[in-house]
Amino acid sequence: MQIQTVATTNFKKRIFLVLSLFFVFNNSHAQSHFFAEVGINTESNAAVSGIYSLDVSKKWGLGIGATLQRYSTFVNSNFIKIVSPNVYDEHIWRPSFYADVRRKYDHRKNEINWFLDFGGVLYQNSYSYPIYNYTDNIGNAWYESIGIGYYRKLKKSRIRPYISLRLQNILYTQKEELDFQRRESFIGEFYFMLAIGVKFP
Repeated sequence: MQIQTVATTNFKKRIFLVLSLFFVFNNSHAQSHFFAEVGINTESNAAVSGIYSLDVSKKWGLGIGATLQRYSTFVNSNFIKIVSPNVYDEHIWRPSFYADVRRKYDHRKNEINWFLDFGGVLYQNSYSYPIYNYTDNIGNAWYESIGIGYYRKLKKSRIRPYISLRLQNILYTQKEELDFQRRESFIGEFYFMLAIGVKFP
């Protein structure tokens, strides 16, 4: 799904905010956890993620995460669809960095997490198609996701199987030029992603 929206700017400030929030709580010597996941979204794009989380209370966790994910590029460009359908299907791998907020629900050996992630994607990219005098410039993106995760506690093991489902959203600016026609768009893309992994401890 794609919508036009207002994209958040100043990528460096977003990353600085994420890091600041994390290190404040990291100095409190709270119980820590690490989540490692691999997943696939509704666009058939894969992702690998790692999240380091701290328990700031019995029910809340705050962490920092990083994801390397494959994205479909130029899917929002009516210009490029006209001049070259093959380019329309191109894919790129991009890293994202974000803060992770979790609400935990414990029940005996089971735990459910509701979580919210927000940060940025190093999404910046450019492309040119000289035959048609076409250029495309995409800015870095704002990243956010909301989801639910589940894991089961195992006896005598610090490694626990983990599964999650999330709704992802990225927002970015796209500037295009074709035969002296210029267009600037603010674009939002939404995906569902299913992931499996492990939690330590």
